[in-house]
Amino acid sequence: MVEAGIGVVTGVPVYLAGVAGFDDTATRTQHWEVAGAAVATAVGAFLTAKVGGSALRRSASAAAAPSAAADPTGDQPRRFSNLAGRNPHFTGREDTLQLLAEPPGPTRPRGQVLCGLGGVGKSQLALEYAHRHESEYDVVWWINAESRLAARTDLLALARRLGVREAKDQDDMLAAVLEELRRDRRWLLVFDNVEQYADIEPYWLPPGEVDCLATSRNPRWGAHAAVVELPVLDRDESVRFLSRRMPTAPAGAAAALADALGDLPLALEQAAAYLEETRLPAQDYLGLVEDRSPDLLRRGTPTGYQQTVATTWSISLATVAETMPAAAGLLGLFAYLAPDGIPRDLVPRHRQALPAPLADAAADPLTYADAIGLLVRFSLVAATETSLSLHRLVQVVVRDSHGAEGRRTHAAAATGLLAAAFPFHTREPATWPRCEELLPHALAVTRHAADLGAAPHQAGWLLDCAGSYLYERFQFRAARRVFERALGIDEAAYGPDDPAVAIDLHNLAVVALDLGALADSRALLERALRIVEAVYGPEHEAVAGVRIALGRTLQNLGDWPAARHQLERTLEVAEKLALPPDPVLAAVHNTLGGILQDLGDLPAAEAEFRRALGILTATRDPVDPAVAAIRGNLGRVLLEAGDLAAADRELELALTIDQQVYGDVHPSIATDLNNLGRLHHDMGELAEARRELEQALAMDEELIGADTHVVAIRCNNLAGVLHDQGQLPEARRLFERSLGIIEAIWGTGHRIVAVVRSNLGHVYEDGGDLRQAGTEYATAVEVSARVFGTDHPETQRQQQNLDRVLRLLGQSSRDGQGPG
Repeated sequence: MVEAGIGVVTGVPVYLAGVAGFDDTATRTQHWEVAGAAVATAVGAFLTAKVGGSALRRSASAAAAPSAAADPTGDQPRRFSNLAGRNPHFTGREDTLQLLAEPPGPTRPRGQVLCGLGGVGKSQLALEYAHRHESEYDVVWWINAESRLAARTDLLALARRLGVREAKDQDDMLAAVLEELRRDRRWLLVFDNVEQYADIEPYWLPPGEVDCLATSRNPRWGAHAAVVELPVLDRDESVRFLSRRMPTAPAGAAAALADALGDLPLALEQAAAYLEETRLPAQDYLGLVEDRSPDLLRRGTPTGYQQTVATTWSISLATVAETMPAAAGLLGLFAYLAPDGIPRDLVPRHRQALPAPLADAAADPLTYADAIGLLVRFSLVAATETSLSLHRLVQVVVRDSHGAEGRRTHAAAATGLLAAAFPFHTREPATWPRCEELLPHALAVTRHAADLGAAPHQAGWLLDCAGSYLYERFQFRAARRVFERALGIDEAAYGPDDPAVAIDLHNLAVVALDLGALADSRALLERALRIVEAVYGPEHEAVAGVRIALGRTLQNLGDWPAARHQLERTLEVAEKLALPPDPVLAAVHNTLGGILQDLGDLPAAEAEFRRALGILTATRDPVDPAVAAIRGNLGRVLLEAGDLAAADRELELALTIDQQVYGDVHPSIATDLNNLGRLHHDMGELAEARRELEQALAMDEELIGADTHVVAIRCNNLAGVLHDQGQLPEARRLFERSLGIIEAIWGTGHRIVAVVRSNLGHVYEDGGDLRQAGTEYATAVEVSARVFGTDHPETQRQQQNLDRVLRLLGQSSRDGQGPG
């Protein structure tokens, strides 16, 4: 987890120092009654932060390196596609297929979209078109675009197919795909089930030879695409289709069935599959359709489309339930997940979380395979070797069949299944593929759980895990939305003053801090503190946990006395309770050390870091990332105190520990290299400092993304070394890159903006451009005054820089804040 604090020395570039913590991640207890105790561990890496990534100090670090790799096959890629198998029963639509194949012109955009009712055959038509023209393209890629998340997932799969390296920031991987699109190649991208154009807008600007085809229920595409409205089949096409599927049916049966099913392709296919499987006479099937229709009409289902589809599926569902209850039970679970990409191994791997009948069925591989096979035969589920999918309307019908109490029961079972399956240690890159695979299902099932009031504990837990994964992938806004949903569930289930709510408030506060919403973070933590104090009293371990987090937020706000008070109050409580030395107490000393360092009390800061280190080395393996984190912090304060030999010893030990744990490539390794680079910068070993800082930047660009605030920090720090080497244009470029990233993430008024602009001002000043230097210093003063107030030491330091340049220009600060 990355935090930010400020420590500045006037007149020289300011370091941006990272804070990456050790892995005591937030846990939601299995029973909410003890959730308050989890608050103490919920602060995790945030509390025991390693300083070296985004706290601000003097000097500078990091350089540009290549981002995620593009297709290693170069300019001559082998042809490939991910199309599903061609539908052997596809019939008709020849005029539309011909229209889609027409070349674009001045009044006809290259992109095309098939619009119409759900079940009208948009996806099947797009699939047929893609198969017919597959040989004309180098790459044909099918993208589930039902949501932005689903589209990103399939585009990330394309990135991996192209050989793009896994990156923590998935936007880097997507950028590599878009770069490939800009090459002169023949590509066809099919976006299936687009809700609205905005969901795929970043990928709907087909350059060069790329063709785009979409399917959507929404006809509002404006000038972005040529809209092709797809009606139901002509009656002749419906009859021809059914006659091919039911060659032994009596004359007139196909026409009667087409009429009963409203010529809707999905309904026709479903009926034909049912008749093929059961060998039921067509006339008997027609009678069942007529018998079911009144039931649907009484539930308000409109005639035409959903009536016929729902009727057909109701018949199939009843048959499945009678034939194999386990198959019906599985379908009942799947109805509460996302419709596509359900891992085939989800149920067997986590069967212990399911009720006994389903758990027993999943325990037997043959029974499970038979159940899936039955669902496939009735076209209720599509299956591959690794995944399952079903139409969203099948899900609607299945859920409706459960009744009110049944829906709560099924939603609770599905939520428990996902809660058991979703990885907990989301900080580990090894868990990310599974997190990504399960994320759509976690979000879908928790919506049902929230709507039905089912399994609130598991739903809250699941959203905590999903939000933590999104946070680790630097998707802060998405993480905030997920944590807000967890908060809504817990408040509805337990009331606004429950300890479980305090956990949600803490998680939201952490995200708010990274989004630059420092005041929001403080308000959230103060509310959490009121809750746990009211429940447990002021002297409780859970209260200590929230105070640590609040202290870190106050530190970031520059309110160091208040931050120090929170941490010292926590230590008083720990002494009074005679709490044993443990990682939570180490977190208190670690965070207090950072605050004292910011206040300039370096001996006291060193003492706190050594206390934290003593606790950890006594309670943990010496080769532990937590120990490395504290050694890095200790090395940093020794560096600032001028004890370079001791700083070198601690920072090298931190690097050695992290290399033993993680290998040579990991975000913690990048932080260690950043800290060593700063050390060698202070020692005047500029070549070595540059090498280490360039390594740190390249590693973070690859692992977490090129446009993250960590990379902005690396750019700032490396720029400081280049500045001292006299390479002013290169230093300016990196400072400007750092500034651009920070302003894009946090806006122009964030406190870090003042530091980077001040550093940039030094480059202009040393290059002789005093007016531009004055402009940068003036902006730094303005930002610092707005954040901290005019009398704050940080604002005064920035003002000194501005006054110096104004004197050189023959002006005064009384003439205005900037050079005239």
